[in-house]
Amino acid sequence: MKRNNIQIKPYISKRVKKVNASETEQITTNNEIPSSCIDVACNDIKSKYHSIPKHEVSSRNLHTNVISALEWHPLQRNIFASSSFDKTIIIWKVDHKNILIKSNVISIHGEAVKHVEWSRSGTQLLTASLDKTAKLYDVISGKECNKFEHSDKVTSVLFHPTENNIFLSGTSSAGIHAWDTRQNDYVRNYCSHFGEVQDLLFLPNEDLFVSSAAFTKKNSLDKTITVWDFKSSAIFSNHIYQEPYTCSQLKLHPNNKSFLAQSAAGYIAMFDVKSPWKLNKYKRYEGHQSVGYHIGFDVTSNGSFIYCGDSNGYLYCYDGYTSNVKIKLKIFESPNVKVAYSKFQSSMIVCGSWNGKIALWE
Repeated sequence: MKRNNIQIKPYISKRVKKVNASETEQITTNNEIPSSCIDVACNDIKSKYHSIPKHEVSSRNLHTNVISALEWHPLQRNIFASSSFDKTIIIWKVDHKNILIKSNVISIHGEAVKHVEWSRSGTQLLTASLDKTAKLYDVISGKECNKFEHSDKVTSVLFHPTENNIFLSGTSSAGIHAWDTRQNDYVRNYCSHFGEVQDLLFLPNEDLFVSSAAFTKKNSLDKTITVWDFKSSAIFSNHIYQEPYTCSQLKLHPNNKSFLAQSAAGYIAMFDVKSPWKLNKYKRYEGHQSVGYHIGFDVTSNGSFIYCGDSNGYLYCYDGYTSNVKIKLKIFESPNVKVAYSKFQSSMIVCGSWNGKIALWE
């Protein structure tokens, strides 16, 4: 006789069944999971899914000149800072209705503010200005903590990823300096033949950093992107980007295997983070216009989307994997020069315009 669809189950004794039942009951009744663990788990789940913003929810026009930087708070989901050529920094709060509210206006510089960056704790702001100073500002007390005087205009600043007291500053023609906030003098200098420093980026191993400088002349096209040894100030490579275009912004990809650079040629290039820091010739994010402007971009926390500004006032959203344009949104009538993605609210983007307007999209 033929037997079909017969499943033979292994024998389990009564003693083993009782043990398994008690363990199951203990697991289901044990509810002593810290709320912090639940919050972390929820945040991890949210960060995996990203939706493209479709409409403007709020906008303000308090700055009177070009927006030079937009930086979300590293710990608070509803706070970000903006800097402008109108010599001010504004701390913004997004309320429960997603309305932009001015929280504080900081006026500590005598010339245009080129860059602003939060400390890892979110209690201090580091600023770079054309008045030849970088300043450390305490957000809680509302006071200036320290002033770092340079011999030239300061165009970019960057905190060290693990050393809270160390930061880098880039200048228009005096190179790059490493500073200790406990001192009033720089501790290291990085010099070479390059133009105005556009941006700075630490690579994942923290011993190397990348600088992007303005293209100055035909025989210096190999100096626009440079890899430096942080401790010795030696140049590891300055032959990474061979095209005669300035790269206005650098950004580490979330996979920690590559970094991105915004080229004035109208595309975002991708490079390896390890030697010899090869340019990925098969993937570039192009379609937006960036000639003549310091156009910014940002990447979602999982790398699925790349958001980029545009000299015609658009926001471009690229597919992070295929590099195709997912959507193109009209944000401003003037150039959309700065873009910042909120890592806490996956569909929220803040944009800054050439005439000082800030818009929040969701």
